[in-house]
Amino acid sequence: MIYLTFPALITPLGDSPELFFQALLEGRRGFTCPLHFESHGRRLGVCHQIDDHEEFDERYTEEERNSLPPRLPRAHRLLNALRAKLPDNLPQRLYLATTVGDIDLVTAGGVPEPDSPQSLLAYARKLFHAEEEALLVSSACASGQRAICLAADAVARGEIDSALVVGCDQTSEFVTSGFGSLSALTDDLPRPYDANRSGMTLGEAAAAVIVTAEKPASGLSARMAGYGESCDATHITAPDAQGTWLAEAIRKAMPEGLCPNAVIGHGTGTIYNDQAELAALQIAFPSHRLPLFSLKGNIGHTLGATGVLQVIAGMEILATRQFPPQAGLETPAQGAKNAVAATSRRLPADAHTVLSLNAGFGGLNNALLLTDLDIPLQGEGPIAKTLPRPELLDLECDTTCEERLGEERDALVARGVLSAENTADFRRASLAVKHAILAAAKLKERMGNAWHTEEITVIGYEGDGVRHSNPAYWKDYIDHGRRRGRGTLFVDTLASIPLCEVAIALQLHGPAGYLQGKSFDELFPPRQVGLTEPQMDCINDNRDLRLRTSKTRLTLLISAHAEFAAAFLFGIARL
Repeated sequence: MIYLTFPALITPLGDSPELFFQALLEGRRGFTCPLHFESHGRRLGVCHQIDDHEEFDERYTEEERNSLPPRLPRAHRLLNALRAKLPDNLPQRLYLATTVGDIDLVTAGGVPEPDSPQSLLAYARKLFHAEEEALLVSSACASGQRAICLAADAVARGEIDSALVVGCDQTSEFVTSGFGSLSALTDDLPRPYDANRSGMTLGEAAAAVIVTAEKPASGLSARMAGYGESCDATHITAPDAQGTWLAEAIRKAMPEGLCPNAVIGHGTGTIYNDQAELAALQIAFPSHRLPLFSLKGNIGHTLGATGVLQVIAGMEILATRQFPPQAGLETPAQGAKNAVAATSRRLPADAHTVLSLNAGFGGLNNALLLTDLDIPLQGEGPIAKTLPRPELLDLECDTTCEERLGEERDALVARGVLSAENTADFRRASLAVKHAILAAAKLKERMGNAWHTEEITVIGYEGDGVRHSNPAYWKDYIDHGRRRGRGTLFVDTLASIPLCEVAIALQLHGPAGYLQGKSFDELFPPRQVGLTEPQMDCINDNRDLRLRTSKTRLTLLISAHAEFAAAFLFGIARL
């Protein structure tokens, strides 16, 4: 069995699980204007307790402020505050979930151009004493829960005894302008699941849990009873409005015939996200209106931290049998009536399960089921099984010059490998995306009948990351007077975008996400196209276990660069 314990957090509404949960029960909202950048009156979920107050003290002259010692990046301050809340002795394996990482380094014009998530990972390695065992998990807004699932799989396989999962993202002008460029932000405050919702608000937080096989003797904890993942493979920024593949993730998370007692939803407050989520819940549980709430009505969308925060809230719900109200609710949206409420509710004494949902750009879906420590669930199976060692089935990479990429796509469409509809935006895509799609498509063509779209996990690893796309978006935004960013450039700042574009182009509905870490650099050196025999031996030396989930039969690895992409397909025998 897999247990979650030692929860810790830093949020705009409190720095302990108890204080945070009490604020949720009271329906409090932690939205204020940031001091570290000009938000033009827009209120966000800001952790002012980590502000460098001298920087904003009006008693200082500008010259005196400029002479102050260099300030830590804001995400570092969040992690430092979080570390103080955790035990001294931590697991050796770290999973860090983040979307933008040290974005301060980009907006400050750092040279050379930083890979901001990797920069935060490097800092977290030292802070949490995980120099040899740390992985970056970047699956857009589903990053936090996906990191927990990857850790749970590793523990269940016996690869490790325990792991620390940390989710962290900060408020910034970069991300606020980016979501504004997509018309996703409200001019007021977020109202998840409300009929008159008008958009989301951003927040910041850091949160952590320890994933372990050892049953906790005391303290706030819960058992992880299952999880499910999927990809809509519909659109980069818009979810599948029907909720079909989020419902599939929910189905995978639930033991057959079981209905959870309550749901912590993703609930951003945008029209389309909430609509898709409510549709998915209707598909998954057609005869029930389960208690539902989203903490984004309280503190906004905290990106990589939100999934970890939701799990901690779920642990508190199971411990207290109290369920928070939906902050900001006035009129429940269609499909949400009798599910959301403006006041807190008490769950029955036999309410033993809570389902938590995450959904991210690119259609990345995650459903995670929590239950009490000692309650067996009928039909429950192991989270993961030890699988046969994978075999490297094939490799294809593309190194052609840019002007030939469109011609290659057209040829693949003509041969029926790609569809014109699913690659209609190919010519407008970034070079990394174009190369990734072509590499995966050529691999699909070579695999022939062995290619099963419903059984493929897509993992992005060791690529350009966001080293080029972040500065490109920021420069364009600055050049246009900081009025409005360009959505097409902002979307490319997510490390998971190339693999999501592959999923859309090839209609792959399995799990998807971006991973990176020291072991990946050793395994697949940058700018290397081929594999040598020693490296293939290294792949088969159990390191592959970190790259896979146990939910699918095939794993497609994509390394996407502006110059080339490599695609590797691993297969396992059916169990």
